[in-house]
Amino acid sequence: MKLLFTILLFSLLSFNVSAQKALFVDDNGLNVANSDTMISALNSCAKNALGITAFDRWNIKDSGGIAPTNLQMTKYDIVIWYCSTDGVGLRIWNESTAGNPALVSYIQSGKPLWVIGQDILYDQYVAPSTFKSGEFAYDYLGLSSYDVQSYMNDAGKGVPQLERLNWSSASASFPALIKWTFAELWYVDGCRPRLGTFEMYKMGPVGYALEGAVPMFHNLSSTNKISVMSSLFDVALIDSYKNRRDFMGTGIKYLLTKTSGVLNQNAGQDFVIVPNPSGDGLVTITGLSPFSTVLVYDALGSILLNRNISDTTSCKIPLEGLSKGIYYVRVTADNGQWSCRPLCIH
Repeated sequence: MKLLFTILLFSLLSFNVSAQKALFVDDNGLNVANSDTMISALNSCAKNALGITAFDRWNIKDSGGIAPTNLQMTKYDIVIWYCSTDGVGLRIWNESTAGNPALVSYIQSGKPLWVIGQDILYDQYVAPSTFKSGEFAYDYLGLSSYDVQSYMNDAGKGVPQLERLNWSSASASFPALIKWTFAELWYVDGCRPRLGTFEMYKMGPVGYALEGAVPMFHNLSSTNKISVMSSLFDVALIDSYKNRRDFMGTGIKYLLTKTSGVLNQNAGQDFVIVPNPSGDGLVTITGLSPFSTVLVYDALGSILLNRNISDTTSCKIPLEGLSKGIYYVRVTADNGQWSCRPLCIH
């Protein structure tokens, strides 16, 4: 093991990484077979013209619990941080809700990160929990709260499938459904995003106790140069080799080639909120495209209202129960373009 680690460390420190190289950080000390399954899928991705010339693997367990440094990670075009179903002692946290400092520095360099695994949040939190500025889950995963977990909050059933949310023009390249090697999957986390983080999949089907809970997100900020995608389920447990490979390939290609310009605030709808400021408990939004989605956030990024409108260009939004202050209305058109406007309640 020591020789293997020495060879890997030498390769990470010495060679010049060219374009489209990926680092797979194996933060899984529990299910080695799942890590091997992921490596197989990743190697297949590289052979399927994704533009990835090589995947390098950093095995934290074999390296004595040592995670890669920021210098080592920034030699790559993308880092995939994999935790499988191991929810104890993960180096992604480095024993702090602030997260691993080297990983934080890598994210701040502007390069994309994909976090994958069940029970990642369990290492530091118990559901339900809320997140705040200064915490890795809030600042970088882009989450406002950890709400539910399959099996624990669905009477011991587990989630049967995940269903794609059509949140952007790139989303159609992801599979519409994700199913498992088991009938249901335990310990999949359902969270809420903060403002600027996009929901990618929800739990299903209709009738499932936690239907609508979201376990996959993309935190994308052109201002802060952050691109972090999180899949709070183990991709190694997707139902077939082909589906695992295709899902990983789509995600990698998306993060490497589709991040810039996919979510363009200025390309969205030029909608109007009346009255604004408001004090009468109801506002009307006009200038909408048919079949848009309207979200209302508070200042911390928590979603207070989520409404899908039909074949119309306006809708009324109730504000009863909301305190005085600044809120945000985000409207996403059917083609994935979106805009955000402030709403003042006095």
